[in-house]
Amino acid sequence: MAVDLHKAYIHTALKFCFGPDVLSNLELRSLLQLLAEHAEEIAAEAGDYVMQEGIDAEYLFIPTSGVMLIERASSSNFRHVYAFVFPGNLFGISSESRYPYSVKALAPVSLLRIKRTHLDQLMRTDPAVARLFYEIATRIISFLISNLYMLGQKTAVQRVCYFLLDFQRMGNFGNELFVPMTRKDIACYLGISEETVSRAFTRLKQLQLIDVKSQYFIELLDVSRLEQCCQERDIPVSN
Repeated sequence: MAVDLHKAYIHTALKFCFGPDVLSNLELRSLLQLLAEHAEEIAAEAGDYVMQEGIDAEYLFIPTSGVMLIERASSSNFRHVYAFVFPGNLFGISSESRYPYSVKALAPVSLLRIKRTHLDQLMRTDPAVARLFYEIATRIISFLISNLYMLGQKTAVQRVCYFLLDFQRMGNFGNELFVPMTRKDIACYLGISEETVSRAFTRLKQLQLIDVKSQYFIELLDVSRLEQCCQERDIPVSN
């Protein structure tokens, strides 16, 4: 069944992934035709794995709604969360034959799924599409480098500030954030303990920078001060 790329939620995700003029960009006509004819819409519930580490890397995915996380587990069952995934954040790119990480839905999600073989063939024959996916890969590398810097340089409170601001930007939220992950998920992402995450939220609430309305809803009360906190190192919370 053909996918209607003009559906509002699909169009929004494609704009975030491929650029604001994606549907009118003549250079991307072959890509859009491929997606319309060969992609399929799938859905998953909270807690479902959309993609699992170690299985054949057969598909690429473009989320169109919901929030997911990318995680990897070690042989000793240590779990690390690498990123949170929002609509338009393409994933599934791999130079290996099997996926090196898993992707889990944190809330009900919908996605476009397309076989890598279709895209690989198109990229070999269409330089514009190959260049576009090179740019996407470059953005992913830049994001990972920024995260590594954050984990290496920031204090616990700074990391939580960074997480909240990045979550607001990536999820295209206003100042009221729907945060469907657990404190443990956030801790695994930021490289600190679950207790430290809770203390950092409490500290930011005391400073009247945020209001924790419930487990999954947080209001940013002063975005400019949160941005300042990302640069300051004088708000002590132990690791």
